[in-house]
Amino acid sequence: MARLTKPLAVLVDDDPLFQKGMETVLISIGVIPLIVTDIDKFVHTIRSIKPEIFLIDLNLGKFGSGFDLISTIRIEKGPYVPIVVISANPEQTSVAHALELGANDYIIKTLDREFLASKLGRYLKSPALANRRQALFSEVAGGRFQVTTKFNVEITEIDEMGVKLLSQELLAKGSSLAISGSIMQVISGTDDNFLATITQNWTEADDGRFGAYAEFEPENKSIRHRIRKWLLGMNSKVPKISL
Repeated sequence: MARLTKPLAVLVDDDPLFQKGMETVLISIGVIPLIVTDIDKFVHTIRSIKPEIFLIDLNLGKFGSGFDLISTIRIEKGPYVPIVVISANPEQTSVAHALELGANDYIIKTLDREFLASKLGRYLKSPALANRRQALFSEVAGGRFQVTTKFNVEITEIDEMGVKLLSQELLAKGSSLAISGSIMQVISGTDDNFLATITQNWTEADDGRFGAYAEFEPENKSIRHRIRKWLLGMNSKVPKISL
């Protein structure tokens, strides 16, 4: 049997106390922390390793800006490695800029182990992390218990590849959605859900809501065919519905 290895997380933060706290938390949930303090050697460091996730602070004091590091990571490591911003800055403009540069998620600084385990478990796999996440939930007797979570969202555009959404909630990249509603019923002629994955997200400057683009499952060609037919006679601007 192959030996399971622990995931590697690169943490960039200029606060020694937070560094130590995060190091303790990451180790406790089965993640190997690599704390980078020499920003001048940052590019050389990340070229020589393959981390499963980057945890980036935005305000790095004398070390510079976390925004620059996000851009560098995307250039050096490509679009798929997760980048989670952990910052004390809650301003919407900072959130928006980090997402635009390629961050996957944005959370306010915390050392709450359960919260971090829940967040990081979306991107990482480790036995300790899985056990901690599982401890937050109770097994349902008899197997799975299906639950549907609904929230208000505005679909502003539809094309053959996916839909553009506006929401009060930040929809993290990689999140899966089952989209339903009256307009989708009109398009498909059925009550079936449209399965999609969030591939982009941002903050709307006008009203502070979060925008996202969700791509339909590529193998489901029938959805794209139905939307193409619908678009021939309809404008892509549609009314507010609920997911």
